[in-house]
Amino acid sequence: MIRIDERFNWARVVVGGVFAGIAMNVIGFIAAIPQLNPSYEFLLDIKFLQPVPRHPALEIKVAGVILLGILLGWLYAVARHRLGPGPRTALTVVSSPVSLQRCRRHSSSPPGIPSPN
Repeated sequence: MIRIDERFNWARVVVGGVFAGIAMNVIGFIAAIPQLNPSYEFLLDIKFLQPVPRHPALEIKVAGVILLGILLGWLYAVARHRLGPGPRTALTVVSSPVSLQRCRRHSSSPPGIPSPN
């Protein structure tokens, strides 16, 4: 059972998580622009996409990544009690969801449900 005592500072977890989410958004956009720009230009040329989207997909993605940053900040704060502070704990916390995602991707699906591969 997870026990969090009075020294657990929720404000720092939320602020750190928001900054982590903003950093993940900025790095994600910088990494995606060179890969997605040619496809985006092509889809604009064939009139498949409008120059200005009319749906809130980007805002939902940004908010979701910020919430993910808050969740990872909380996981780090909880893991810090057990593993101690430092970059090794942060890498362990960040690599755990990635490992779970890879396991889920490579696992077999129940009968009747198609495999995600």
